[in-house]
Amino acid sequence: MPGTAKELGIEDPLDAEQSIRGGLRYMDQLRKRYKDVADPIERHRFALAAYNTGFGHVDDARRLAQRDGKSTVVWREVAPYLLKLSDPRVARKTRFGHCRGTEPVDYVQDIDERYTAYVQLLPASKPAEIQSD
Repeated sequence: MPGTAKELGIEDPLDAEQSIRGGLRYMDQLRKRYKDVADPIERHRFALAAYNTGFGHVDDARRLAQRDGKSTVVWREVAPYLLKLSDPRVARKTRFGHCRGTEPVDYVQDIDERYTAYVQLLPASKPAEIQSD
């Protein structure tokens, strides 16, 4: 988004290097925003969702999950509440309002699936005692 790009110091959003560096800075900011999520994989999922839809919507979904007694630090517990933000009756009761929840939920799922596929392509690790070099 133009406002976010400007905040990240991106002068020309069409410049690939500036945009990539800005995107990396933004992801780092979002990961830090979710420092209360101890598990790094879970934290990354929340950051990815926020990257896609905005941290306000993710925070709204976390508040809704907490209200229902669900964990606010486990993505699979919060994701259904992000989906609920597409319902105007639910969205109007939140701070940041309506969200097309399927987009960030699908985005996180797609990246999780790609990550799993890439990991499977990596050669198996050597036993710890051999890696001591």
